[in-house]
Amino acid sequence: MAEKNSKRLLLPEEFAPFAEKVKGKVLYCSFSGGADSLALLYFLSFWWAKKLFLLKCVHFEHGFRGEESLKDAEYCRKKCEEKNIPFQCVFLNVPENRLPGEGDEEAARRCRLNAWKKIITDPEKEYIVTGHHNGDVVENMFLRLFRGTNSSGITSLRAFSKVNGLTFFRPLLDFTKKELEEFLLSCNENSWCVDSTNKENDYRRNFIRNILLPQIYQNFPFAEKGMLAASKSLLCDASYIEEMAAECFEKFRKSGYEINGLYLLHDALLIRLLRYFLREKCNREVIPDGALLQRVKESLVRYRKNLAEKNGESISIPVSGLENTFLVISMGKLFLMEKKELPEKILLCDLEMLDEKKVLYTEEESFSLKIEKTECTAMEKDAFLFDVNGLSFPLYYAFWQGGEKMIPFGRTKEVNVKKLFSDAKIPALKRGEYPLILDAENNILCAGKLRRSALAPVSEKTENILKIVFL
Repeated sequence: MAEKNSKRLLLPEEFAPFAEKVKGKVLYCSFSGGADSLALLYFLSFWWAKKLFLLKCVHFEHGFRGEESLKDAEYCRKKCEEKNIPFQCVFLNVPENRLPGEGDEEAARRCRLNAWKKIITDPEKEYIVTGHHNGDVVENMFLRLFRGTNSSGITSLRAFSKVNGLTFFRPLLDFTKKELEEFLLSCNENSWCVDSTNKENDYRRNFIRNILLPQIYQNFPFAEKGMLAASKSLLCDASYIEEMAAECFEKFRKSGYEINGLYLLHDALLIRLLRYFLREKCNREVIPDGALLQRVKESLVRYRKNLAEKNGESISIPVSGLENTFLVISMGKLFLMEKKELPEKILLCDLEMLDEKKVLYTEEESFSLKIEKTECTAMEKDAFLFDVNGLSFPLYYAFWQGGEKMIPFGRTKEVNVKKLFSDAKIPALKRGEYPLILDAENNILCAGKLRRSALAPVSEKTENILKIVFL
């Protein structure tokens, strides 16, 4: 590729596309001390001097390279002091904070993002700036292709993008690494930090950069220019699809997330709509894969076919990457539900407590009730009466999990509690709000205020009555 004027970075037309977007913002330069980030520092400090934005620098010390890494941090500090740019060094100690199954690159990326979340206090006014160049664009294309992503993923390195609510600004994407190094030489900079791990081809990105791409360029001299052109074409296509998907999502949101309009959406729109939905509900970036898209499509068809028989039933679809989190189709709408680990059962009362206080109250987020030991058989709304002598104390409550059974009052055979919910047309999403009142032997007294069991019925011989009233 023909190299351009080494001072091109400082031409007004190079900064013009970004000027309005960064005007008045606080820009945090991610400064590693390498050639790319040093060129970025010079680029930003030049325009900072024109008082278009505020500039600060952040260096991440990952804890991988010992003394070499600490020297890089000191180099970055001195460079920022020379230019009077506020500087912050953040020690991440990635090796000690690595999660099970994480590689070095993945762990470092996660630790950096967590650190940025603490540094950025006003995401609308503070942007993170990185020194990615067009060589990174090509490497990223290969990494994303190998993972089977779509055009939005292949073109994820963009001048502006949001990750978990944080804005990343990459102004050097149109420049080659050689151009950036020549720019530094023209600024009388002839030394910068070199990360020794960049030569370790065990890292996937290094393998692509050091082995795969040189072989491709040797055999296909036109490949680099062609791949960059393809990247721009794919970005154009992806941007158009994303705009269309954003419009679809806005209609979807305004409808209260009704699923009627989802059946007819093209896969390219539906998968992006799901991404926007997950981002909104999880308050973080969650990228749906092809398997999730296929499950959603199949579930939409199945739900539509069985709509007349639903009676409040729902379809749950696990979201890969989010533990115990499900997309739920119910009541003609799409929901996101997190299944929390609930205690098996919680103590409600024992006989001594009832003898002492007579009336006990329990209040939870989804229900409240009172339990009373009485001789009065007068009924109240949403109340159930039991013969105290027919119960095993203490009493507990637990939330419906599925699979529980009871003998409803007036029957002799056990039925699944789920059937009672279904008959009453209680939506699946609401069933977890119904407490099951249990005795010491795990017999169900009642399923919330929906139905009582045949256990311990009141008769003429009953001396002490237990009254459970749902308030």
